[in-house]
Amino acid sequence: MASLLTQADVARLLAEPSATVRAEVADKLAREIDSPVLNEAELQIAHDILRVMAKDVELTVRSALSASLRAARRLPHDVAMRLANDVEAVVRKLKAELDGDIDIEGTLLARSLGDLGLIDQYGLYLHPVVLGSGKPFFAGPRPPLRLVASERMEGDVIKLTYVPADRSPTP
Repeated sequence: MASLLTQADVARLLAEPSATVRAEVADKLAREIDSPVLNEAELQIAHDILRVMAKDVELTVRSALSASLRAARRLPHDVAMRLANDVEAVVRKLKAELDGDIDIEGTLLARSLGDLGLIDQYGLYLHPVVLGSGKPFFAGPRPPLRLVASERMEGDVIKLTYVPADRSPTP
């Protein structure tokens, strides 16, 4: 492998296999996976290494892989699925460690986290704009929600706050 990952990185990893070093090497390897300089044998070795790193017990290592592999075209499907399944672990850890709100965007992520019971409340902003297309926020069956607050914002915007029907609102 000729570009980002060097023999020195491998030597450092062997000498000091800490979570920090593993995450740094994982990041470099992940950024190199789509490199046209990798021949088939090197690509297979890189895939094997990614599979091992995707099983790493340290969330920081898997997070480094996830961030760097986001747009990779040559990522093995099994590695992509393993890292995608980390969403629940990452969000649970964030909720345990952070005070306050964690804002998310995107219908697919919201749906996944809602299905896992990880969303405490939904803040929906209504804008009086008519659009001809787009993704519905609740793709598929809407989870049972209860309106707990509404607030007029700047201009003609209204914020609606919902909680899952089986929970009380967060303070």
